[in-house]
Amino acid sequence: MKNPLIKTIVLGMSAGMRTMVPLSIMSTKFHKNKQLNLKNTKFNFIQNGLVSTLLDMAALGELAGDKNPNAPDRTEAVGVIGRALSGAFVGATIYKASFRNPINGALIGAIAAVAATYIFFNLRKKLAYKTGNDKIIGLAEDALAFTAGNVLR
Repeated sequence: MKNPLIKTIVLGMSAGMRTMVPLSIMSTKFHKNKQLNLKNTKFNFIQNGLVSTLLDMAALGELAGDKNPNAPDRTEAVGVIGRALSGAFVGATIYKASFRNPINGALIGAIAAVAATYIFFNLRKKLAYKTGNDKIIGLAEDALAFTAGNVLR
């Protein structure tokens, strides 16, 4: 796995948009292409087929829930913490799979996730205001969050 820094930043940013999406992407990728560096570590579970399926379902549920007008803002404390944890886990796992210090990956992933949380929240608000269509902007954001998975090729 090359460029763990870039991969961590991009997937961390994806976590800032959608908490579960980068976890789903990473688990699916690592289930199909096992990372030997994760074997016999606390990160190995992410490569399990059942975990991958459950994370896929959680990501799809999150996408559906985001379209609910009663969904809380991602900038509320629980949302920010969840996104930071998602980014941290993705970063730690990518760094561990790359023979690097997972603590560094966790810090980078968490920072990217929190920064993206606020950046994309404000961008979505502005674009929704200008276009008058938050749902379309939300779908575009979904697509962008999933596109981040291409970084794991």
